[in-house]
Amino acid sequence: MRRGRAKGSTEPLPKLLSHALKTAWYDARKKIYAAEQQAAWKAQQRALEARSVGDLSYEIICLENKTVLGHDGLNRLSELKRARSVAWAREAAELPQAA
Repeated sequence: MRRGRAKGSTEPLPKLLSHALKTAWYDARKKIYAAEQQAAWKAQQRALEARSVGDLSYEIICLENKTVLGHDGLNRLSELKRARSVAWAREAAELPQAA
């Protein structure tokens, strides 16, 4: 019997355990990073949707007047338009209802 090796493997047991531990730590860090990124993205979206319709419309007009936007500019423009529609719905709900 070979001492210090897992059955069916040619690598020593400590090396296998080390690799398993490194893999587990990597997976845990990756999940934490993904959760942090998603939380930051949601906070950014909430802050964007909390802005007024006029403020969002002004920024949309400024972006639409540029001759070249690029990929990031187009993404920003679509985010602003989505946030403006949410702001319109929010501000319409805040208006007093006529009886």
